[in-house]
Amino acid sequence: MDNNLIKMISEQKKDAVRNLYLSGIGEEFIAMQVDLEIPIVISILKELGIYRSVKEEEVGSNQN
Repeated sequence: MDNNLIKMISEQKKDAVRNLYLSGIGEEFIAMQVDLEIPIVISILKELGIYRSVKEEEVGSNQN
């Protein structure tokens, strides 16, 4: 993902992505709400250090 594109996204939109994600909303629905592509939403979440992929969640649940 082009980091320059991520830098062009407003802090308000990034905050919206963060808040929606932390409230349990899926990436595809977040993308629709904030009018961004899914890969961009995922890149924002990774930049914020809060993204968990499905594989990471499966590994975590298998360790219990």
